[in-house]
Amino acid sequence: VLVELIAVQAREQQRAMAQQAQTTLGIAFKTLPHLRGGLDRLNAAQTVHIIKEMTGIDAVSLSTIRETLAHEGLEAERHAAGTRPLSAAAARAFETGSVVVAKTRREIGCSCGGCRLGSVIVVPLKKWEKPVAVMELYRQKENGIGRLDEELANGLALLFSNQLELGEIELQRKLASDAEIKALQAQINPHFLFNAISTIISHTRTDPQQASFLLVKLADFFRRNISPGAVQVPLSVELEHCEAYVAIEKARFEERLSIVYDIDEAALSCHLPPLILQPLVENSVRHGISAREEGGVVQVRARRGEGHVAISVHDNGVGIPRDRIRTLLSDGAGSHSGTGLGLA
Repeated sequence: VLVELIAVQAREQQRAMAQQAQTTLGIAFKTLPHLRGGLDRLNAAQTVHIIKEMTGIDAVSLSTIRETLAHEGLEAERHAAGTRPLSAAAARAFETGSVVVAKTRREIGCSCGGCRLGSVIVVPLKKWEKPVAVMELYRQKENGIGRLDEELANGLALLFSNQLELGEIELQRKLASDAEIKALQAQINPHFLFNAISTIISHTRTDPQQASFLLVKLADFFRRNISPGAVQVPLSVELEHCEAYVAIEKARFEERLSIVYDIDEAALSCHLPPLILQPLVENSVRHGISAREEGGVVQVRARRGEGHVAISVHDNGVGIPRDRIRTLLSDGAGSHSGTGLGLA
């Protein structure tokens, strides 16, 4: 009978631990989108709500060194977001970077008088080994934190810390991507600037009105290049930027350059990233038409279909050798000049 009682107890313990592990993973899965967004009051509130709902713990808190981000459960009014400094137990977990278990109200060291929370386990949440927040799991009863509560807290702390680090990596990747796009948008080809100024100078004596017109177009072109503004703009705005560039180039190439626009009016309201069309036209002029003695034609075409808009830039310039075309999109086959930000 004794052996069977021990076996039953062992099986129950294993079953409880398996359920706890399943609960921990379930919490991690549900809180993933919130913690990936960073630790603010909104994400913290959603996270503690999920923990409280799935564990039945008496109260849950998430705090930074400065303030409580969220608290749900017993004593929610006393421990509301931003209303209290850290308890002594939470401050100790922050300082040491280690788990702290406070078994009594005195050990918790709560600053609000008459708090009914009797015991707590505090685990630090870390980014790159540095504590950025603490999670507190409370029981109303003193000495109420059991082994399963400790396993739950430690498991969640590890998973949450990983999620916070992944969120930071995603943020840095997005910032790097945005920086690359802005660097591409801010590029001003010095040869284009030199040629544009030279063209305008040549017109100041022979055709001052044309020179003034070209200066306006050059100013508009630079303004859009340096400060594109919105994340997305209508195709009509992109075409205006494209036309500012074309006006300057046509003044330089004269009869050697022709631009044909074949634009479906229904496509003009389509929104797209700024400065995405003009560089393609510029490539056609620089690499296709300018190298051809008799010049050529660049065609800009836009057609609205079902659920999409197709935009294309064609030129009848010098072209690209067939063997080069076959390798254009291969790794390492890009141009060895320039910054490597543009399209292959």
